[in-house]
Amino acid sequence: MYLRTIQLVEKGKEYNIDVRNHNKNTKLLEQCRTEFNQPYLIQYIAKIEPSSFNRSKLSEDFKRGFKRTIKQNRKFWKTPPNYQAMYSLEYKGSNAREIEGDYSIKTNSLSKKPLIDYHHIHLFLCFDCRTPYMPMDMNNLVIETLNNIKGLSNAHYAKRHNSDLYYHNLNKEYEDAVTRIQYISKIEQKDGVPYEKKSSSFKSIQPKYS
Repeated sequence: MYLRTIQLVEKGKEYNIDVRNHNKNTKLLEQCRTEFNQPYLIQYIAKIEPSSFNRSKLSEDFKRGFKRTIKQNRKFWKTPPNYQAMYSLEYKGSNAREIEGDYSIKTNSLSKKPLIDYHHIHLFLCFDCRTPYMPMDMNNLVIETLNNIKGLSNAHYAKRHNSDLYYHNLNKEYEDAVTRIQYISKIEQKDGVPYEKKSSSFKSIQPKYS
């Protein structure tokens, strides 16, 4: 059986995840932990406009856009840090504050208000943390890159549950990071994703690096 029911946080919502996809993501995370000196993991979310977003070009658009964003900023070197990324395309009804990155009001508490169609991407990026590519610097670069991709907007990073931290240091928090990435293997919130094959909504971005 390739499905498993999980809870990401104690007493939290239950999800069914695609174990095959999670195993692929875990393998990618382990590769980063093994090959990077200081592997850090951060989660990003961005709104999708289905009429203009091209999923088949996302990987190439991100890799090119990330390099371009770095080259345009004199603070950084001309080449990106080593990184790998994995993502899930999803759909749900939401509210404007959540779309802007404010999660202080839960969607289910707004049941009396009309919800907004929210096509979105969850992207986990694992990178080799080194000067000048520190976590907040990476946030600025990745958010700018995502917002410059046609069909994506309102990009923001996601904080960890009940914490102001927004990253995992894989050398110290690997198991917790493996638990966190289960979220992008869930099969819920896929019904509104505009692709014939739901498997197309689970992907990774794997650039070549030295």
